[in-house]
Amino acid sequence: MLGTVIAESVFTAILVGFFSVMGLLPWPNATSANIAAVVFLRLLGVTLDRLQAGVHLSPAVTIMLTTSGRVPAGECVQRLIGQLVGAPFLLLFVLHTLAGKTTLGDLGLPIPSGGAPWIVAIEGAATFCLLMLIFKSGSSLAADVGGTVIGGVLCPRLSFAASMNPAMTTFAALVTGTSTATSLALVGSLTAGVAFGLMDRQGPSKLKQA
Repeated sequence: MLGTVIAESVFTAILVGFFSVMGLLPWPNATSANIAAVVFLRLLGVTLDRLQAGVHLSPAVTIMLTTSGRVPAGECVQRLIGQLVGAPFLLLFVLHTLAGKTTLGDLGLPIPSGGAPWIVAIEGAATFCLLMLIFKSGSSLAADVGGTVIGGVLCPRLSFAASMNPAMTTFAALVTGTSTATSLALVGSLTAGVAFGLMDRQGPSKLKQA
């Protein structure tokens, strides 16, 4: 349905856009930026709950739910179109039109670096851990805080920029032109979605399907 594509496009663009804009702001330290990220995720989650939007916001989540048998293949395609096509291009249009921000120097986008096995392994592991928090913790707050710790604390200490969201990775590739590294990151995060989905077939997750 067109509504599914539009909803995923708009709300995924809001999610990715916030973390992109974060790179423009003069945070006094990393802790304040991470606190802001948790607050934003909480507000977004509450808003989506009240709107009953039913969006996934991440291709990794959609792939996971499809692999586990919770989401039909047709719906999966619709959501992926919104997340991987609609959201990135909507953001590009907004940024170019309103701010002219089209370079990596303007946006704090996560661009992975290192050898191919390293990129696939770290992005995959980070995404898998995030999915574990989302679907096994039983608490959306734990998922928000845990995901921020992984992306904002642990990965930087490994000198790695993990997005844990293929939609953000795709947007970063469009903005910066770093196709090889971002392609490897996509492989890692989407593989994590498949792996977690297969695991979920053996033991259903605590949280309800989005």
